[in-house]
Amino acid sequence: RPPSGPEVPEEPAAALEGVSFLRTRISDLPHRLGVVADDDAEAREKVAALGPLTAPLTDKTLRGLAAQGIFAAPEADPSAPMALVFAGQGTYYPGMGQNLYDTFPLVRQWMERVDAEADFDLLDLMFNSQDEDLQKTRWQQPALFAFEYSLVSQLLALGIKPAAMAGHSMGEILALCVAGVFSWQDGFRIINQRARCMDKAAGLNLDPGAMIAVDVPDEVLQLKLAQRRNVHVTNFNSPRQIVLGGGTDAVLGLKAELDQEGYWNAQLRVSMAFHSPIMAVIREEMAEFLAGIELHPPQIPVISNTTQQPYPDDPEAIRKILLDHLENPVHWQQNVETLWHDHGVRTFVEVGPKNTLCNLIVDTFEDVRCIHTSLPENEAYAFRAAAAQLYAQGHVEPARPPAQVTLPQTAYAPAPAPRPIPVPAADNRALAVMQREINTFILETFGKYLKPAILEAIRREVDPSFSEARFEELFNASLPTGPALAVIPPP
Repeated sequence: RPPSGPEVPEEPAAALEGVSFLRTRISDLPHRLGVVADDDAEAREKVAALGPLTAPLTDKTLRGLAAQGIFAAPEADPSAPMALVFAGQGTYYPGMGQNLYDTFPLVRQWMERVDAEADFDLLDLMFNSQDEDLQKTRWQQPALFAFEYSLVSQLLALGIKPAAMAGHSMGEILALCVAGVFSWQDGFRIINQRARCMDKAAGLNLDPGAMIAVDVPDEVLQLKLAQRRNVHVTNFNSPRQIVLGGGTDAVLGLKAELDQEGYWNAQLRVSMAFHSPIMAVIREEMAEFLAGIELHPPQIPVISNTTQQPYPDDPEAIRKILLDHLENPVHWQQNVETLWHDHGVRTFVEVGPKNTLCNLIVDTFEDVRCIHTSLPENEAYAFRAAAAQLYAQGHVEPARPPAQVTLPQTAYAPAPAPRPIPVPAADNRALAVMQREINTFILETFGKYLKPAILEAIRREVDPSFSEARFEELFNASLPTGPALAVIPPP
């Protein structure tokens, strides 16, 4: 009998401490409300404090509600097909999973089960290791498996039913595990062996290689790659990000050239050039290991990073794809496009420590709903917010009928705006001097820290190729005007 993924009850009990599943009427239309709150009483208080709402809810209104931990959607709206997507290496952080472990009993149960399968103290590694330990492939991949498998077990216990799945690099093993291709124990064994082999390969190679992420026009990139024999595309992440890997000197030489020409790029903190021909050294050992794993047809479609198509049913074909996966590029953008076009997916749920895949997916399709299930700042809150949003969108069927709540119906008349008090001309000049001196002090004192941080955030979240010149133009235009306003120097 093939494994069925995480062992969840046949009748999932869709209840989660810290989330209330409610119903209400907006413009006399039934709506689902998912509310992040300590209990139902607090959820009702949060709803009662809302101003009157009118259907259909605008994007601005939905964002405002989400900021308060409230998610709403009409009951009549059909649930769009949903996909689970699993994050890969590089998404870790020290202390990863501790907050989830302390908050949700089912997550704790699964983390302890996976820990019992390991021949090292996995939970201590996750919760107490320093950054340099988790950065190592040997330890990061097993830690991510424990984190993601425990997290998806809690999601599936809420009764969600993905139409299809995909995973980025090692995340593909998680997707296959949930799809029932192999047991969770074998899934962990595959990840652990994969990490062990990759770690050994990094030591076997005199040059384990390097990797950089780039945002370069395709015609420019192809020309530069044609001039270099030892640099390869390893990840097609999104229309705005491609990852290159290969020999260290060749990759870093290309990086220096891109820096000089003003193209955005970033070196990745990895132990070797994954998904490149360098990985061929571990193929034979991994093939021998996979020969002993019992494989079954996927119960849920899983899109392959390598073939860009759903995994087949034939065990030998599955083994071949898993081996090819090691030394071939990750076609993540194409996976997202396949889920969108071939499976009708409009909601993506990221299973992983951060929102890395969500950012790549939004780069690919603007009108997509992408829900992350964890963030370093507050893992438990992020998961509760995800559960509340999934309920509102119709992907969670509560074990008991949701309570009905009534929203405020009458808008209160806004208080009249106070009339401005006339200010003498001398006072106006004094205020201008005060504002000028405050701005000058702040910018001269903190400017060298402030500008690089803001520019990095814009490049990470908005546009990887955002130029310093454009930033200075917008930044200085956004500052209050006044005599002798300071300009932050370039970083």
